[in-house]
Amino acid sequence: MAKIKNVELVVKTDPPGDRANILVSCDLEFTEFEINAMNMLGLRYTLDCRVLNRHLVGEETVVTFRERDLPRAPKSAKK
Repeated sequence: MAKIKNVELVVKTDPPGDRANILVSCDLEFTEFEINAMNMLGLRYTLDCRVLNRHLVGEETVVTFRERDLPRAPKSAKK
């Protein structure tokens, strides 16, 4: 099963401009079986990333990043 590792969230604020820059990064680790399936069968994965604000009564999506399809080029997966 694919694993997400080393997740990092960096938020830089600009109070005078009332803005924030958000950067999210992570490492993805696929098994040899998954890599072979991506290369031989064209299997694809989609990475979905959101920043949530968790309230006592629920959670609200604050930022949604563009989805990433993996591998980026068909049949180009590498370990």
